[in-house]
Amino acid sequence: MALLLRDVYADTRQRFQLQLLAGERGLNRCMRWVYVSEDYTTADFLYGGELILTTGVLSGKSEGWLLHLLDSIFRQHACGLIINEGPYLDRRNIPQEVLDFCNTKDFPLFVMPWHIHIYDITRDYCDRIFTDARRDEAIGRAFLTLLDREAAQGPALRLLADQGFAPQGPYSVVQLQLSPETPADPVLRDWISGFLLPFPAFALLDQPNPWLVCRADGRDTVEQLVEALQTGLQARFPNRTVAAGIGGQVSSLDLLARSLEQAQAALRWGKSRAQSRASYDDMGFFRLLLEVPSRAFLEGYVREQLGAVLDYDARHDSDFAQTLYLYLVHQGSIQAIAAQSFFHRNTISHRITILRDKLGYRLDDPAACFQLLTAFEIRDFLRTCAQPSV
Repeated sequence: MALLLRDVYADTRQRFQLQLLAGERGLNRCMRWVYVSEDYTTADFLYGGELILTTGVLSGKSEGWLLHLLDSIFRQHACGLIINEGPYLDRRNIPQEVLDFCNTKDFPLFVMPWHIHIYDITRDYCDRIFTDARRDEAIGRAFLTLLDREAAQGPALRLLADQGFAPQGPYSVVQLQLSPETPADPVLRDWISGFLLPFPAFALLDQPNPWLVCRADGRDTVEQLVEALQTGLQARFPNRTVAAGIGGQVSSLDLLARSLEQAQAALRWGKSRAQSRASYDDMGFFRLLLEVPSRAFLEGYVREQLGAVLDYDARHDSDFAQTLYLYLVHQGSIQAIAAQSFFHRNTISHRITILRDKLGYRLDDPAACFQLLTAFEIRDFLRTCAQPSV
């Protein structure tokens, strides 16, 4: 979730007699902290998401002081500025260029009367921030519990129900992968939180590559959400790439671990095909293989079916396995195999003879060919989207 500046402003504008002067379109920014600053040269200490308060005590020491302050805190991704209006600054001597800056940048600028104590507003806002953070942490821990198949889920389900997450779905998990990977980027985290506010989704953001838990009917709804998130992320953070794997829908919260595994497999599968977004529902035969719990069993099947040709290629530094695969895919068409492999038809015929007579593959038996093609599919699955071996 996120604590939005617009909600805090709506709740406290009367108590603290706040007035918004400019930047109204930026009220949907996330507020992460409250910071009192009288010196724009200290902006480098900001992490992002701070609401800045100032009295303007230094405003008379340099021309354009307020604009310098706004520019510096805007660049550090603060969420807004409150001027404690009094002997140093009031709305009558705020230059038009300052208001224009805030409106152009969608950066909220407020004034607050001098008799309102900064202590009172900062304490109120910090309490709200702590309460919101504790709530998010509790929800995040509950979802992490549900994503762990070995954990007891009862308390987590009850907590989430109390926070408005219905036990029954449908739910889908989305696995994001951000490059370059940077842990706990506060600006990125706040952007994702703010983006997701209109949607029935919760982001687990305390890891370098976030997970999303989405409640939505139909895969199209989730895919559209993910597409919009990717587009917005890459526009906001152009130096980063975002890949996503979308898990299948599950009927209840206690099945989220299954959707997460599917999302992670879809992410690996999509990356192997140079796709920035991939869905479990599009993985075809690989969906069946994902349900096989034993990787060793799948590896054994590949070895049983393809061991002869793989060993032959290893001894002779050849690629007869590729010829065998193309034979199966093209149903024995010498012309099609030659066209795709760039070998002469006579070379292909010679290779098929070796596969049949020397390596013992029953290429005229449809059942044997099916088993071989299945083995190739399993090998591709193990290479691209199966959970890596520990």
